[in-house]
Parts: sequence; C-alpha cells; structure tokens
Amino acid sequence: MVIRGAKPEDAEKAAELISMAWDELACIFAGSKDKEEVNKVISTFCKEKNNRFSYEYIDVAEKDGKIAGLVLAFPAEKEMKLNIPIIKKLPYMYKRKISNYKEEVVPMLSSEEAKPGEYYIDSIAVHPNYRKNGLGKKLLMVARKRALKKGFKKVSLIVKPKNKGAIKLYKSSGYNMDGTVDMPSTDYYRMVKKYTVEV
Repeated sequence: MVIRGAKPEDAEKAAELISMAWDELACIFAGSKDKEEVNKVISTFCKEKNNRFSYEYIDVAEKDGKIAGLVLAFPAEKEMKLNIPIIKKLPYMYKRKISNYKEEVVPMLSSEEAKPGEYYIDSIAVHPNYRKNGLGKKLLMVARKRALKKGFKKVSLIVKPKNKGAIKLYKSSGYNMDGTVDMPSTDYYRMVKKYTVEV
C-alpha cells in the first residue's frame, strides 16, 4: 500500500470516495440522486486547484494501481475561501431548481464545520474492498502528520451520528466530541483531537 499526494488524473476515483464520505450531502450538493452525476460534479472540482475538493488537499492510498482510500484535509481558516470557487461555478452544473441551490447548498457551504486553529478533515473514505485492515487509521495518521508539519495542534472532522463505525474509529484514535454542526440532512457531530507534543 502506497500513500501519496493526489494528482488531477485521480479525480474520478477520488470523487467516488468523497461521495461515499459525504453520503446524502453529496446528492444535495450536486442536486441529483444519480451517483454518476454526483461523481461527475465532484470530479470537476477535484481536477482543479483552489477549492475544497481540489487534488491539492487530497492524499490517496493506492494498492496495485487502484485507489483504495483517501483523506481530504486543509486548514480551517481556508474553508470559506475554498468554498467561494464552488459557490460561483456550481449553479451552472446543479441539476435541480436554482431555488433548491439557494435554500440547501449555499447554507451548507456557509456552515462553519471547523474552527480557527484546526486542521480540518473534510473527507476520509476507504473503498469497501479494502476495509477492515486498518487503512482508515493510517489515513487519519496522514492527516495528523500534515497538520503537525504545518504547525497545527488540533485536527477536527464531522461525522453523522448514525455512523457508529466511524465514530468508534475516531474515538479509538483520540478524537473527542465537540458539539454539532447543522447540515441540511441532519446535525453532524464535531470531533477534535488535540496534540500537546509531536508524535
């Protein structure tokens, strides 16, 4: 298993995993329940620079030439700035009425998922074929190393309350509950891990 920085040509496979991580929020984001349509929209942004889905912020786990998982993370201070290119471009790709976009997508992209001083994990996902072998934990470690390298002492993420498996993984990795974030589908838990020393 090799973990490396993503490239623009990884966009299609990366989009599938991001869609998996975002779950129904990905459908709301793209304005479609069609998986191919949703992946196509997210893939467009993955190929480009300077947005929250950009390959620049993604590390992929690769095995035998196939992408097995990914982690997408960036400094919390960049969150809103990285949403601006999406807010400008997405209406031209959105599949539902523009009123739905204004009512659902704009508020979602305006939600403060992370707090200043945190390194934020936007998405972490492992393909079903590669689960149960510790890859999720390895990807969390990748985000941690990036955070510490950039001088951050806190790493945060959000998770759906019903995703018990992910919550168990995050707790076992040292993440603690830190309130909730209001999303269109449901409130998400915010979880944070603090580092006092480099490890």
